[in-house]
Amino acid sequence: MASRALIIGPSEYAADSGITGYAEIARSAQQYGEVLRADTRCWGPDRVEVLSPDRLGTAVDVMDAVQAAADEAGREPDSTLLIVYVGHGVYWNDVPGGAEVHFAVGSSRLHAPFTWLSSWYVYRAMRNCAAARKVLIADCCHSDRLGQLGAAHPAGHVSEPDDADGLLRGVLREVYQGSCVLTAARENPKVDASGCTSADLPERFRACTPFSGHLLNVLSKGTTNRDDELTLGMVRDAVERDMNKCGRHGNTLRMVLNNAREKMPLFANRMPEDDRIRVLPDPGGPEEWAEMIVTKSGYSLEPLLADPEKTGKVVALLAGRPESSAARLAGEINEAADLQFREDAAQFARYWKLAQAPQTLAA
Repeated sequence: MASRALIIGPSEYAADSGITGYAEIARSAQQYGEVLRADTRCWGPDRVEVLSPDRLGTAVDVMDAVQAAADEAGREPDSTLLIVYVGHGVYWNDVPGGAEVHFAVGSSRLHAPFTWLSSWYVYRAMRNCAAARKVLIADCCHSDRLGQLGAAHPAGHVSEPDDADGLLRGVLREVYQGSCVLTAARENPKVDASGCTSADLPERFRACTPFSGHLLNVLSKGTTNRDDELTLGMVRDAVERDMNKCGRHGNTLRMVLNNAREKMPLFANRMPEDDRIRVLPDPGGPEEWAEMIVTKSGYSLEPLLADPEKTGKVVALLAGRPESSAARLAGEINEAADLQFREDAAQFARYWKLAQAPQTLAA
């Protein structure tokens, strides 16, 4: 398979650039390379490239590497293109194409937009790649805006063949298969670059940026999910659990899917098979179910869905929890409940009555 992973981590800038360099950025890039090269099931040494400092100097240098990775990944239809960017990101309202996040490169200067790499060019290379799976992981400020590259053009824009429908076709446009963006920023555009001192992280990941450190920890140790491969959804959920448990990073992680499936495999599950949880037992009441769903993996919803009232209470409890993942998990259970109870109007009514009343359960 021609899958390719490219790691971009510029951490050194000119003294007069106005940009702060962080050793954690370079360390994160190095660790992505080591972790993915050790993942011989899905990646391996021959499919992973970490750009060296001499290839991070200009936007042209970086885009040459991005395009080469996209060309290689596109040689076979069932391949994956993974681009990881760790560094500084900025967003300007007063530059052409202002909807795009810009990535720092070695020659960037703080107040000179033309010295930065527009994410539009990265997206263009990705969307034109014929790989079945295209994933961008962005650990930088303003990465929460990366899902906006499908926005409509301003009035008066003259469409070209590549955007004949009047939209700027970013990698998230529906006409492009299997695309996902996983970002370190969600609601607060600022991302901390200094290392995380959590005792739950191995020492080598504490020297990385916080988001990358926790993501690398998940990829390195695996999860208790019984599957041999980690899907996009598993990775997101595990990183959220890791960062919530750490308690130092606030509401960060964001994942935007085009028509990529959450169950799309991307990395090997490196948890020893004997340590994985095949199916967690029924924990008991609604409160215990809600806690398990948010904090653990490997559970089965079958015992819960046997009781429509308990299922409704769990959905309501999840909707009222502070974790950023809880509302999404409530939505997933609601979909499962719809399938379970749709043939029995009385059961669905019992479920729906409680699922729609979180304030009653909290009282």
